[in-house]
Amino acid sequence: MVCIFRVRMRDPKRPVTDRLRAPETTNEDLAVLGSCSWLFLAGSKSGGELASGDESRALKREIPMESTSKDPPPELTVDEERALAQFVDASASDKTLPEWIGERDEALKFLMARKFDVNRAIQLVKNHMVLRDRYGLDMIDPERDPVRAELASGKLTVLNARDRNGAQLILITMSQHHPSSVQHITTIKALTVHLDTILESMQTRRDGVVLLINMHGAGYSNFDRKLATAIISLLQEGYPARLKQLYVIDAPWWFKSALAVVRLFMKQKMRERIAPVSRSRLLSLISPESLPVDLGGTLAVDHYRWLEKCALHCKEQRRRRRRTTIGSARDLPSSARASPSALAPIPKIVLPIESEDGGGGGGGGGGGGDDAPPPAPTRSSSIGKRERPAKPPRRQHGVLPEEDAEEPIRGSADDCPPPLPPKELDVYTDDDRLMSLSEMRAFVEARGGRGLREDYAVIRAEQGAAQGNFSTSSHPANMRKNRYSDVQCVEHSRVRLSLIKDDEFSDYINANYVDGYERENEYIFTQGPQPNTFSDFWRMVWEDNVLVIVMLTRVLERGRMKCGQYWPDVDGTKKFSGITIATSSEERADGFTIREMDLCRGDETRHIVHFQFTDWPDYGVPSSAQSLFQLMTEVRARRESAVAAAATPPPVVIHCSAGIGRTGTYGAIDISLRQLAATGKVNVEGNVRKIRSQRYFAVQTPEQYEFVYKAILESGL
Repeated sequence: MVCIFRVRMRDPKRPVTDRLRAPETTNEDLAVLGSCSWLFLAGSKSGGELASGDESRALKREIPMESTSKDPPPELTVDEERALAQFVDASASDKTLPEWIGERDEALKFLMARKFDVNRAIQLVKNHMVLRDRYGLDMIDPERDPVRAELASGKLTVLNARDRNGAQLILITMSQHHPSSVQHITTIKALTVHLDTILESMQTRRDGVVLLINMHGAGYSNFDRKLATAIISLLQEGYPARLKQLYVIDAPWWFKSALAVVRLFMKQKMRERIAPVSRSRLLSLISPESLPVDLGGTLAVDHYRWLEKCALHCKEQRRRRRRTTIGSARDLPSSARASPSALAPIPKIVLPIESEDGGGGGGGGGGGGDDAPPPAPTRSSSIGKRERPAKPPRRQHGVLPEEDAEEPIRGSADDCPPPLPPKELDVYTDDDRLMSLSEMRAFVEARGGRGLREDYAVIRAEQGAAQGNFSTSSHPANMRKNRYSDVQCVEHSRVRLSLIKDDEFSDYINANYVDGYERENEYIFTQGPQPNTFSDFWRMVWEDNVLVIVMLTRVLERGRMKCGQYWPDVDGTKKFSGITIATSSEERADGFTIREMDLCRGDETRHIVHFQFTDWPDYGVPSSAQSLFQLMTEVRARRESAVAAAATPPPVVIHCSAGIGRTGTYGAIDISLRQLAATGKVNVEGNVRKIRSQRYFAVQTPEQYEFVYKAILESGL
């Protein structure tokens, strides 16, 4: 079949096919011809020949030459202009960010998505770049399969209409989705093409997006919970599109339970924006003129005209940008780039979009929010030592049989999103990148703060490229035990409590064993206990013979509850799971408080020491590590005396709020100082990598990573 297309160009009387044969053919002509390829999609998912009856329409159709139209630049307030200037300055000084982020139009996308909050917008950029690089979202060619076929299927389309508040309407038709025939990454890329295009509109940036999910005629085989979770997570934490509302239309009875599971991976605000509605109810919420006929409206949908617009936009975007990873704009090594592989739920696992407030939010960060190293399938050896055969976690009173130590005791793994296959992570050993103190000082001076942040970006990007097994932590029965929904604990190193009769989920607590220098399971990194986990926390302390607890947060910070007070006041008592806790004394030192406590269960009594460090500022890191060193000295002295009296050295419990930021930083400093004292050399990067492989997302921010180096240099060992 031969088709001749006429397009609006400099010589409208001359067919494109003739001009392609001519030596003066221009890139403009090729771009126009490329946009015409969407005409071949009308009758075939694979982009083959036109269906019967479409040929004559295609021959007569003219393709407009104009590119994706943009709204005129918005008029900003004085405060918004000030925020824009601050954002541009911040992005220019942060070499982990691509240069195009500093362009006014790109900067406005992220600022408008976060209501001109500069810090949140910068964090959104970082989350977004991790996602784009991980899934190859900057290299999408919408005119090549399989993305072309996915776009042409019509399951995802943008309506040429808005709701009453001005939000752009996007329609997903679930009956056209067949999970067995399309990869998650393909659907994510197709959605990204739509989102990138609609965000050229200033109105969409301000008024947001409404997602319509049409479940009419869809069966259980059409629903993909992992993909749904991934899309929600993408919009929640990693994309500069403001999701205002998500309507699930004509949801069948089985969808209610599926939706309940998906809701567990969302923040409260996102949960409130999801509403199952009938078609009749939808017509009262959105004008019929804005809805297609199959939803009871009168809107004529021209899907292929929209795809032509998307194709032109993708060409323009690729010209504006170059391949960028987080940090690659300043030439990060290729090892930091993630390979696009099968998609798993994003934020809660991939990137808790890291923030010291605990995961949620733009700051693991998702987190994530996003952002964890691949675990080994078995327990790892101590930091600083070469890998050796794995041992199961030590258990004093546990009831798990040894052969089940790596699997949760519950139903089918299908009850929660399965992880990606684990990938081996290179952990630096004794003879790789070890530095003396003088070598480290020279290294830090040469790299500077910017260089260290780039090194951290590499570690973080690598972790975003791999997934661990979070099956027990993400199970619906255990989600309420996680202080932050996107900070969960990896299966291979999690602490397992003894099972309580008739409660198959009672072995779970959000805590992981972490190896010290030449000592397995030296630490337990855990979240700050909350009232519904106080009992689990004290069971863990008792069952693991813990004698020292280190708390690195206040109960309240900036008016927010960071950790529950799980201990009694002086001369008071509390009882959890048959364990009576009594505080006998409290002594305040410079920057921290020491509490002496007695634990009693039956006829056995144990004495423990509780340290609470209060010198960590609400934002950032301490200006000096001196008070932290004093705390570490006290903790080591108490622990060594406890070790001497115990047949098996008990672990030290360390927690902050989420159990990853301050907790990981403390552990990295402590381990590195021990390594330096023992060998005269230290490998900070390797130690941080190893810690993160056991407690995912530990050492949560670039500032904390930099602080580890500064603290070691300040120690003067």
